[in-house]
Amino acid sequence: MPDGLASEADLFPRREAASDLKEPGSTGGGGRLASGVPMWPWRRWPVLLQAFDHTRKVTISTVIVVACILIGWMAIEATLEDITVVEPITVPKGLEERGYAGASVSQRLIAEARLIGKVSDASEERAKLGIDGRHSVLSTIQIPASGVSIRAMVSVLRTLFGVPDNRIGGEITVIQPSTVWDQATYALTLRIEHGDKRKVVVKRSRDLDQLIKLSAPAILEEIDPYVLAIYLRRAQQPTEAARTEQLKEMNRLVDLMIKSADTDLAKRALMFRGNRYSEAGQLELAVEYYAMSVALDREFAPAYYNWAVALMDRGDYEGAIKKYRTAIVFNPRHEHAYHNWGWILMVSNRRPEALAKLRKLARIAKNPAPAYALLGEQLFEMGQPDEAIAYFRRAVAADPRHAPTYVSWAGSLSQRGDHQEAIGRARVAIALGSATGDAHRVMGAAQENRSDYDGALDWYRQAWVLNRSRPGDLSRLHLYKEVGPP
Repeated sequence: MPDGLASEADLFPRREAASDLKEPGSTGGGGRLASGVPMWPWRRWPVLLQAFDHTRKVTISTVIVVACILIGWMAIEATLEDITVVEPITVPKGLEERGYAGASVSQRLIAEARLIGKVSDASEERAKLGIDGRHSVLSTIQIPASGVSIRAMVSVLRTLFGVPDNRIGGEITVIQPSTVWDQATYALTLRIEHGDKRKVVVKRSRDLDQLIKLSAPAILEEIDPYVLAIYLRRAQQPTEAARTEQLKEMNRLVDLMIKSADTDLAKRALMFRGNRYSEAGQLELAVEYYAMSVALDREFAPAYYNWAVALMDRGDYEGAIKKYRTAIVFNPRHEHAYHNWGWILMVSNRRPEALAKLRKLARIAKNPAPAYALLGEQLFEMGQPDEAIAYFRRAVAADPRHAPTYVSWAGSLSQRGDHQEAIGRARVAIALGSATGDAHRVMGAAQENRSDYDGALDWYRQAWVLNRSRPGDLSRLHLYKEVGPP
């Protein structure tokens, strides 16, 4: 372009935006003054100070809120939590050198107590009756906190509020043998303070590890005897004498709980005693104890459930339905109550009502597979095979390893005469460990349908071995042996 001619930019000057119009001395973009001179850092200080002040206020507010929440939580735990502190056990110096320091002994005591609790929590009794691990206070057993910690602050607050910790302390002593041929005996003296109770328990053993195991139940007897009672009911003993002694100890513990001033503990103990009578077939006594249990707590759903089971075992189906209904009123998600209620309606040929109960069970159950399987079985018997198969498939999708689903599916197919497909389902059930004999019975029926009588006899024999409560299997075996195949 020749000199002296205006460029396109000169001919068409850019319209300035409002943001470009600056007051004298104001800054432009990029940290420069309008004149293009760089802005020195101290000219930014007012903006930085304002940002810092805002951040400081937000931080202080956040810290105050968190501190209030933490203090409130500690205050609640300090006043309401039933904490049991196991202090380090005092041990002779010689035992410390062998790895039995006071803190380690306390930790092993806690571990043994919690092991008992795990056996109890996993028991069928807790699972069926709606008594979950929340009842157990084993999680509140702890070693005293050292240094500055939240737990230490909770202890300080409990002291300020005058709320005493439940404490367990003690000492191990060595009882020297009277002769050089004997072994030394160790004694663990436990001082247990729980609520208004003060108790001293002494356990002796020649084996230190065994001594710790023997002492853990003594702790549980004071802080959560119901857990210990369930453990004593379930724990396996190697000899008959040991089992007898364990039964005596369990009965002694239940008697103490029944006489307890703690209503919650007493009602559970009465139910526990009723369960024992129910298992022994003494249903009248069982019903009496369940009635005493609900007399202490009219809303105690587990006792109503057990009461219903006893009535069902006695053949009083209408009475059982009333108790199941009451149990569900006080625990709307009681799966076993819905299951048994549905079963009664099924065997009473009240199928529409049974289907309604089973569908409700499927909606509330953590594992809906059993409910779906029962629905499939009922729909097959009602002549609705397509809907039944859909429910069996839903059951398998919910729990692919639920063997009873395959048993029900195989049995329904066998009744319809579809033996080939029934064999496939029955084999899956057997592979998954089905031990009721039902899957083996389906296999026998299928072999019999094929005129493979030797194979049928073998499957019927296996079914009889697994479940001798089915007299039909025995009569069928006799028929094969004495008369020959039908």
